[in-house]
Amino acid sequence: MAEGNLAHAQDIQTLAIQADIDDAKAGRLYGFLALMALIIAAGVSAFLGNELMASAFLGAGVLGVVGQLIKGRGSNEKED
Repeated sequence: MAEGNLAHAQDIQTLAIQADIDDAKAGRLYGFLALMALIIAAGVSAFLGNELMASAFLGAGVLGVVGQLIKGRGSNEKED
């Protein structure tokens, strides 16, 4: 009985860890796609002659990336 409970707890823990990994991967993908959308929007705006809007798009992208680099990975750890 105890072995079954232990195996079940380990399975649940493995599933939880895998879900956290999948969430992190999805977050990186969505962040990358959002950054690419901002860069493309800036390029289109600059091509159409609206430099102010292009600067705003690039500024938003740069601030987001720099903010994440400053924040780092350490703040993503969960407190027990």
